[in-house]
Amino acid sequence: MRGTVAHFNTTVGDEEYWEKTYPTNSLALNYISYGFGHFILHAGLAADDSPRAWNGSWVLIGTMGLGVLLPSMNWDEAGREFLKHAMRFDIKRHNCTGTWKITRSSVELISGGCDPEPLDPAYQYYSNCQLSLEEILGRSIADYLGVFATLRNVSSWVVPTNAAVVAAAFQAITVASEGYVPIQVNGPIWLANNVSNYYNETYTQAETTSIVVPTLRTDWKLYIILVLQPALTILVLFVVYCLYHTPISRDFGLVALIAGVDKDSLGSIRGAGFSGTTSCPVRLGIAVSDPKDEGTEGIATVSYMIDGDGVKGSAKHGQIYG
Repeated sequence: MRGTVAHFNTTVGDEEYWEKTYPTNSLALNYISYGFGHFILHAGLAADDSPRAWNGSWVLIGTMGLGVLLPSMNWDEAGREFLKHAMRFDIKRHNCTGTWKITRSSVELISGGCDPEPLDPAYQYYSNCQLSLEEILGRSIADYLGVFATLRNVSSWVVPTNAAVVAAAFQAITVASEGYVPIQVNGPIWLANNVSNYYNETYTQAETTSIVVPTLRTDWKLYIILVLQPALTILVLFVVYCLYHTPISRDFGLVALIAGVDKDSLGSIRGAGFSGTTSCPVRLGIAVSDPKDEGTEGIATVSYMIDGDGVKGSAKHGQIYG
């Protein structure tokens, strides 16, 4: 893509350059705090068809105290004082590349850079157009850069920050005009691109889109796990079905019996809960009482009694009550 690059130019102090530039342009002032002002000097409306009058590819910006203006508002004196504090930036169009990370909620610039050499003059429309930088974005530029007049005037970020803001301002004006910038009739850009009063930069540029989608790694072990998981699930369900009527452990039956034992018959196993053993064999008596055997209505019950007089033997038959 083509980008806007601001080059810091140290020749601002040249008196001859100042005399050629200042008379044909207006010095714009935006007030900031603590008695300081932010000044911008940029190409205004072209008074003639000379290349100098249509060249908007430069800007002088800086901050200084307003004492030189008050109370007489001497702009000539202010202009020469401004020269001592101003920074000059030359604006060029370069071929640039960038990498962005785009998600559903954000756009992040990962890396970017521009070619060191500017594009051909046929694409340098800043050198042959009218953008009125100070009229459209002068106040915004002052808000961003005014802090360097007081709190951060010795910061190492003064020049880089000013360059970035200036480049962004030039690009923003172009974007705000939907890409159409007013150019000089029969000027260099007009003749090079065969356009009318407004120039629109259209071009075809190589673009590579890389889409990253979360997915599984191509590892055969992961696919084996994916196959085994449903098979194991089916196996567990089958085992649960087959063992549905089976006690969950070998001691489950004993626990069920003890839960229903007559509490008055627990004397012979007192203390076994701590040692896990009894001092002598323990007999278990089972008594089934069914009211129907006596010709009455009721619910059948089973009683367990633990004592030393139980009868040794095995069950011959059983009946389910419920």
